[in-house]
Amino acid sequence: MTREEITRFLESIDTGTKVGLRDRTLFELIYSSGLRVSEAASLKVGDIDVERRLMVVRGKFDRDRMVPISEVARDFVVRYLGEKLEAREAWVFEGTRGATKGGHIRGATISERFRLLLGQFGMDVPELSTHSIRHSTATHLLENGASIRHVQELLGHKSIESTVRYTHVMVDGLGKVYRRHHPREHELFEELGEEYEARLTRLAGGQGAR
Repeated sequence: MTREEITRFLESIDTGTKVGLRDRTLFELIYSSGLRVSEAASLKVGDIDVERRLMVVRGKFDRDRMVPISEVARDFVVRYLGEKLEAREAWVFEGTRGATKGGHIRGATISERFRLLLGQFGMDVPELSTHSIRHSTATHLLENGASIRHVQELLGHKSIESTVRYTHVMVDGLGKVYRRHHPREHELFEELGEEYEARLTRLAGGQGAR
């Protein structure tokens, strides 16, 4: 998702309802800190330091990490939790029905909410999932000059190879810019473009003669 798409998605959520405020807080946190769905689901109130805008994330393979939180995400956390900010052992996002009541929200519920909201906002694309938000966090940070090592730490990747996979969108864009603007590439790029257009013209003319 592009930065514009992420912004549109988040700002389209109706925070005038309890569920809407929860959803906005949830997805702001995921985008803010590149959380996995399971990590967002299992957050406890005591894991979040709203004063310092830091959060302890219980990651995969018992690899906990400390990550920053955006100011926007922090403000929604404070608004959503209210007096519950003092209940350090409480789940940030509680389950409300069935087996989840008294526990935390299920990851599957978060994914269902994401798909539902995408449909409501006219943004439903089959390949998008909640993981796309985490992917977008990494890509947007790298596009803005963040070190791949810092992004690795933020996402909690054990191996940097896992982080490198998130760079393909940025690398594709860099390749296009490079071919368009590098002096050695630019001349060749123009020549190839002219040759390609000439071939298309010849092909079109040949089809017209048939």
